[in-house]
Amino acid sequence: MNKLKKAKIAVVSFVLALVMCVVIFPFAGATYTERDKIIDIALSEVGYTQKNGYNKFSAEFGNGYTAWCNYFVVWCAKRAGVSAEAITGTPGYDGNCYLYMSALRNQGRFFVNDGSYTPKKGDLVFYNSSRSTSGSTHIGFVLSADENTVTTIEGNVTVNGTRGVGKNVRPRYSYVGDMIIIGFGVPAYSGEEIPKVEIKKAVNKYPEIRTEKEFSIDADKFETNVTAEERVKLGESFKAVSAMPHSEFTSIIAPTPSKKMIIPAECDNAFCIYNINK
Repeated sequence: MNKLKKAKIAVVSFVLALVMCVVIFPFAGATYTERDKIIDIALSEVGYTQKNGYNKFSAEFGNGYTAWCNYFVVWCAKRAGVSAEAITGTPGYDGNCYLYMSALRNQGRFFVNDGSYTPKKGDLVFYNSSRSTSGSTHIGFVLSADENTVTTIEGNVTVNGTRGVGKNVRPRYSYVGDMIIIGFGVPAYSGEEIPKVEIKKAVNKYPEIRTEKEFSIDADKFETNVTAEERVKLGESFKAVSAMPHSEFTSIIAPTPSKKMIIPAECDNAFCIYNINK
């Protein structure tokens, strides 16, 4: 074998070794955080679909035939080595969306979707069937976000005509079907502190919130990050929310009709008529 051929082999071997390093160790020279790890695991499940109503995520926690958006989140966390307390703010992996939201809120780790906080990769996104923060019907991971959209990875969403894990670009301030983003949770990932957020006390990008408040709906149900801060100080109990059932894509709190109720023409959802003129 002549010297030129040996040199070519050496160059090719070096290039192959370099490629393998990039593929196997993509984060060499950079910090590979718990956020990175949990999102990589979530991304690896995109395209998974349940079979005959059965899913592997909730099955790991005892029931493979139940709503499982929340179980997808904790399943990924468990595999990433992120504790239940860190990802959900609760002692265990088994809970529901609203329990997780409330727990994180009581720790100052939940931010209402009012423009004050721009979510980051690895944050949690919470949905409800109205703007109300008195319930949450769906949860997922944030992959990225800007002023108008949030790219998410979510379990128990429509994928190829059934329920599965999907990567979606969601509008930040408008409905997707019967769901809308109400806020973001910041898990207690290792080495991170609670974000310092400049709260915008007079932000109202949402005509729904303005309309419902004008109709004297219980203001506590339309929380801002200011009231969220107050909740942390008060130390809201988990007892009520821990007993609340997880109800995918349906409102946890039903409207309470009243004989005095006058339903304005602008009302187009249950919470818009909740307690009007009560």
